[in-house]
Amino acid sequence: MLYVPNNVYIDGKLHQFLDGGMTHNIPTHRMNQFADYVIGVENVYYKETNQKKVNIITGIRNTFQSMRRSAIIWQRESADLIIKVDCKDVDIIGNEEEVEQCVKAGYDAAMKILKNEKFRDEILLNN
Repeated sequence: MLYVPNNVYIDGKLHQFLDGGMTHNIPTHRMNQFADYVIGVENVYYKETNQKKVNIITGIRNTFQSMRRSAIIWQRESADLIIKVDCKDVDIIGNEEEVEQCVKAGYDAAMKILKNEKFRDEILLNN
């Protein structure tokens, strides 16, 4: 899979953002090749459940979530900063309204960090 960064200018400086898609939720492996500072966004949307009845859909979902959790462990270690977005109560499959709630939660989590003066002075403006 080819990952193409999105170019964004903040205060006149170029910053590149990359979505890792399904296989590399936090694409630090690629960003570390050309970035000075890597910020990963981890979308935590899986629930720990003790399901008594599992159908094919919940079985596939549980398998997918387990694979993502395993992959995220090593990807997380390669980032300089991880922004965690907690969407555990969101059903991302087929519920557009709840997906929008998760997007807003991600935006809010990122803005909280980006508005921090220490982050802006020491990291964002110096890289």
